[in-house]
Amino acid sequence: MSEYNPQLLEDDELSLKEIILNIRDFVGELWKSWKLVLALVLLCAGGLAINAALTPTTYPAELTFMVNEQQAGINPLSAIAGQFGFGSSNTGDYNLDKIIELSRSMRILSAALFKRYEIKGESDYFINHLIRSEGFHDKWRKDTTGLKDFLFKRGPESAFDRVERKALKKVFVKVRGNPKEKVKGLITANYQTETSILSLKAETRRAALSIAFLEEVYNQVSDFHITETREKPETTYRLLQSKKDSLFAELSLKENQLARAIDSNIGLVSQAASLKIDRLRRDVQFLTVAYSKVLENTEAAEFALQNATPVFQVIDYPIRPLRSNESSPVLMGIVGVILGGFLSILIVFVRRLYRNAMQ
Repeated sequence: MSEYNPQLLEDDELSLKEIILNIRDFVGELWKSWKLVLALVLLCAGGLAINAALTPTTYPAELTFMVNEQQAGINPLSAIAGQFGFGSSNTGDYNLDKIIELSRSMRILSAALFKRYEIKGESDYFINHLIRSEGFHDKWRKDTTGLKDFLFKRGPESAFDRVERKALKKVFVKVRGNPKEKVKGLITANYQTETSILSLKAETRRAALSIAFLEEVYNQVSDFHITETREKPETTYRLLQSKKDSLFAELSLKENQLARAIDSNIGLVSQAASLKIDRLRRDVQFLTVAYSKVLENTEAAEFALQNATPVFQVIDYPIRPLRSNESSPVLMGIVGVILGGFLSILIVFVRRLYRNAMQ
């Protein structure tokens, strides 16, 4: 059993007393610095509240999908394609990064931007809807080069003039963003490495526009990628189909010639006629073998073409109504009060430590 030590009890009382005195002094110093506290609280609360009030409300929409493609390996079309000078048709595992970059490309985004869409009875290009909704006219109000109140009246099939190219570039930068500089665009894309699930996101100031533009970009990506993937095997298949038709026509011609030669020489003994019939039989035999081979290759090419076509499968469409990214000025003001109070306490505390250390 430990002995009673009055010195330890006295030290504990002194320590508690020192803590209480330090807290009291700190509170007193904080009270004396009320102007600093008030300034920081008002600055943080006002800044966050104003920023929330000035930040436009946006509506994010997300679409997730998968791409099923033929995996790398032996393709029956590869040897056939080599016969026509196209090389191997093996494409290997599909590249998710390629699809991501494709969704941000000028070709895809331009095709989507110049599709017409109707919002509240107003049918116009997507790019004009974005110019109106994203506040481009406010930014171009003082522009003297022709951008003030500018809207596109024709699509990309026409040669754009200088003003149209300038407007398209500005909208394109806003839509695409700049991931390297962490500037978020209206359209973003990524994928999960573990599951290979891709996602497209669109965020504009109008819910209907976010959903419609998102789905249009997805359609453009899937259509372009499918067309690109099918181009080489389709060319090979068409060449084989043409070769098969040509051989069939030639084989039919030789068979008819052989039949007529046999019919016209029934009961006759002629070396010339026999030689002609033998040659026609050899031609028919050769063409039959060649036709059978090409027919087999054509069927293999058709099968490979069907397997080579990627399948884009949507997992989740955006759910209506979209939830907005609206910031409440009141809520942000409260956050600012808390942040300003914390900074005030921190500044006063550091200043007190510094003063005590210098004494």
